[in-house]
Amino acid sequence: MGSLDYRHEDSKLYGLTQELRGSRARGFRGTFYCPILHVKEQTELCKGHVVPQAVGGRNWVVQRKDVDNFFGSFAEAGFSHGVKLRSMGFDDSIKYILDKRLSSRVNLSMTDSGGVERRVRPTQWTGNELTFVVHADDDALCLKDPVSLSFALDTRYETLLACVHSLHLGIFREGGYRYVVSPTGEFNAALLRNAYRKFATGQTSRSPEEKTAILGEMCSTHFNMVRPIVGSTDGLDARLLSDPFRWFLACWDESSRELFATIHFLQAENEWNGVMSYTQMGWCARAMICSAVPISFKTTMGHLADNHIQVGPLRESTPRFTWPCGDTANSQVHCPIELAAQEIKKMPLTQD
Repeated sequence: MGSLDYRHEDSKLYGLTQELRGSRARGFRGTFYCPILHVKEQTELCKGHVVPQAVGGRNWVVQRKDVDNFFGSFAEAGFSHGVKLRSMGFDDSIKYILDKRLSSRVNLSMTDSGGVERRVRPTQWTGNELTFVVHADDDALCLKDPVSLSFALDTRYETLLACVHSLHLGIFREGGYRYVVSPTGEFNAALLRNAYRKFATGQTSRSPEEKTAILGEMCSTHFNMVRPIVGSTDGLDARLLSDPFRWFLACWDESSRELFATIHFLQAENEWNGVMSYTQMGWCARAMICSAVPISFKTTMGHLADNHIQVGPLRESTPRFTWPCGDTANSQVHCPIELAAQEIKKMPLTQD
């Protein structure tokens, strides 16, 4: 990749940010080293919101317009739809689905009084009447008695991409290019870069099923990075919530007393997601990636200052933190990270 003049690049980023602010993001062009694509070229720039604007994001950092627009439409739109729909009642949800033209994406099902379930597609909402198309023979359904309607919108991959994108831009905004060229920055950028290269051109030619299959394969090594926070955030330090890219939880490998990851808490309207960022790709990090059960480890408060991570001391009395990874439906066992790392060491290495 070649070496970078960090001071020059960081100062240029600051200069671009100030100039972009003054020009209100219109017609500004310059040579820019993209923190996602890792290429440096002349291209149109824009304000890249760290957290999507649609779910309350305000802070931004200079980004390539083509890359930023791609993630806005490919991942952040679906993520934002999911956030908004989860806060709505059923009637408002149906109206939102119709207004945003999401009918083909949601799995809206109708169950009649006889228990027969069929997929339906809403077409219009007038007053209190919903018009829909049934994806089955009409005579197979009993519509005389009241029916129940339910729907589902699968945005798990959009949520993952949107959260990793926010994490990457947020740390880049604070840490500059030192972060970008670090192993952490490269790991976080890899998923985003691969998604851009796979789907930025010719994405309309792929079927929804093909897109989902490709994303599932691409996201397999990042899936444990994002955890929705269920319930209250009252137990978290206020700094973790108000300034998540400078303040975070530092995750420890107790056996080696080394930092292996940080956890950042990102807000999207009234929802929170914990997003993990690996500081080194050691055995503990690999155990987190591969885990299908909850894993426990110790954490302390961490702080980014002068482009360095400062962490609190690891003490024996520090309570262990549990990160629910993968599919935890059938497991209530909290596996210590050190034990999981030992098991990963025993596994044969596979080529990517």
